[in-house]
Amino acid sequence: MRNSVYNLSILLLGLSLYAIQNLKVEENISSFDNLKNSDNVLALYGKEIYKTQRCDRCHVLNIEDEKFFKKSIDGVGEARSSVYLTQLIQDPQSVNPGTRMPSFDHLFSNELTKDQLNAIINSNNLKIELETAWTILNEQSTKILSEINADENFDLKKSEGISLIAYLKSFKKVRN
Repeated sequence: MRNSVYNLSILLLGLSLYAIQNLKVEENISSFDNLKNSDNVLALYGKEIYKTQRCDRCHVLNIEDEKFFKKSIDGVGEARSSVYLTQLIQDPQSVNPGTRMPSFDHLFSNELTKDQLNAIINSNNLKIELETAWTILNEQSTKILSEINADENFDLKKSEGISLIAYLKSFKKVRN
C-alpha cells in the first residue's frame, strides 16, 4: 500500500511539472521572437506551424533554457542557411546522423492557406488586410524558395515547411 501511494505521488508530481512546462510554451515563444507586426507574415505562419507540430517538445528558443534534452534554436537564423534548414526538416539524419529528430517532410506537401493566414492575422491582432498579407506571404515565400531551389537537390513549392524555415530564420543570436 505504501509503495502504491509513493508511486502515485511521483506520478502526480511528474504530471504537474509537465503541465507547468506546457503552460509556459506560449510565453516562451512570445518572449524570444520578434514577430510583433505584419512585416514578416510568412514567419508568423511558421510560428503557428512550430506550435502545432509541437517543436517545443524538443526545442527551446533561448540557449539559457537548454536543458532536459531540449535543443536551443537560439541564433539558428544567422547560423544556418535556408538550404540546411530544409535538409534538417526533411531528413534530419542527412545533416545530423544519430539525431532523435523525426522527419517533418510532410510539411513541404501542406499548402499555405488563406484561412490559416486569416486566423493568424486575427489571433495576433494585426492591422493588415487579408489580401495584402497574402501578397506579402507569397513574396516572402518566393524569396526563400529561390534560395532553396537554387540548390539542384530541391524543387519545392510554397508550403508550411517554407513558413517554418522563415520562422527559424527570424531567430537571430540572443546571447553574447
